[in-house]
Amino acid sequence: MNKITYQWDEEKNNILKKSDRKISFEDVVFALKNERLLDVIPSPTHGNQDCLVLNINDYVYIVPFVTDGNEVFLKTIYSMEELELFKTLEDDIDNGKCTPLSQKELEGKKAFFKQVAINTIEKKTRKKSLNIRLFEEDRERIKVIALEQGIPYQTLISSVIHKLALKQIKG
Repeated sequence: MNKITYQWDEEKNNILKKSDRKISFEDVVFALKNERLLDVIPSPTHGNQDCLVLNINDYVYIVPFVTDGNEVFLKTIYSMEELELFKTLEDDIDNGKCTPLSQKELEGKKAFFKQVAINTIEKKTRKKSLNIRLFEEDRERIKVIALEQGIPYQTLISSVIHKLALKQIKG
C-alpha cells in the first residue's frame, strides 16, 4: 500500500520562499509533523478544498489543500492578514451555517496530517544511488570547486542535480 504524502507545485513554493513572508511548503510539513495544526476548516471559496490552520513560528497560516488518492496537494499559504474572506467563515460558524470539528474529530485529523507529514519527509529525503560517467577533466574541476566550498565532490554533484531537478538552475 502506498503511503499518503504531501505534494505541491515547486514553482509556487519558490515564489512563497521569495515573498516577504519567506514561508514554504516544507515549513508547513514540518509544522504538521511537530503537531502545530490548530484546526481543519472548509474553504470559504472552493467547495472541493479544505484548509489547514497552522501555527508556524508563533504566527497563524491558512493552507488550502485537496486530497486525491495517495496525495494531499497543498495549494498555497495565506497569512491571517491576507484572509479577510475568512471573516465570512467565522460569521458562518457564529450563525450555525458551518460547524467546527469536534475535539475527537480534530484529534483524528491532527493524527492523520501528522502521519502524512512524516511520510512526506521520509519520501523527500530518501536518496537512491546513481552511477554516472564524467569526463576526467570535468571531475577534476568539480573536485576543485568542492574543495573551495569545503564539501565532498559527490555532495556538490548531488546538490547541483537537486537544484536542477527543482528548476532552481537551468540545464
